[in-house]
Amino acid sequence: MTLDRIRATATEYIKENKLSILTLGKTPDPKNPGEYLEQKRPALLNWKTLQNKPIENPEDLFTGELVNSKLPIYGLGVITGAVNGNLEVLDIDTKNDLKGWIWEDLKTQIENTLPHLLEQFLIVQTVSGGYHIYFRCETIEGNLKLAHNESGEAILETRGEGGYVVAPPTPNYKSIQGSYSSIPDITPEERETLFSICR
Repeated sequence: MTLDRIRATATEYIKENKLSILTLGKTPDPKNPGEYLEQKRPALLNWKTLQNKPIENPEDLFTGELVNSKLPIYGLGVITGAVNGNLEVLDIDTKNDLKGWIWEDLKTQIENTLPHLLEQFLIVQTVSGGYHIYFRCETIEGNLKLAHNESGEAILETRGEGGYVVAPPTPNYKSIQGSYSSIPDITPEERETLFSICR
């Protein structure tokens, strides 16, 4: 993934889709001096300022005063919460699904209960093979854990007020359905039904 592609996508997200986003930085590898690890860490000194006031000039995410110059930029994140029109993301962590059926079962349950919604969601596949389901709702909360495996590791959780999710074109993240320009609005009742399915 080239920095030029990341810059171009940041411009698209901010200018065309009116999203509040952040850049992600590689962190030093403690086992290999001079090498870096690709982690979900913001490449900004204080990304939380973007929860209240989005950056209007995409270049400020790369050369602005917020940028942590010690962290090479390798990807983008989308901030969840009110700043992005009450954006909330359902995070399905399939690597913690010890039985291997949660994603297909969840899709089936949503299709059977909220059939008109499943095809509207923006869905992104993550680096670990999990999924992010994007939606907006007039009622959202902070990050929630909805379901976990036998070891207590989260399988289904949300990113809401105060959170963010890694997004394409970060390496190995890809949109598989929908777009950032057409994230659906769901009702509080639909949101509660969705969360009840997850729980």
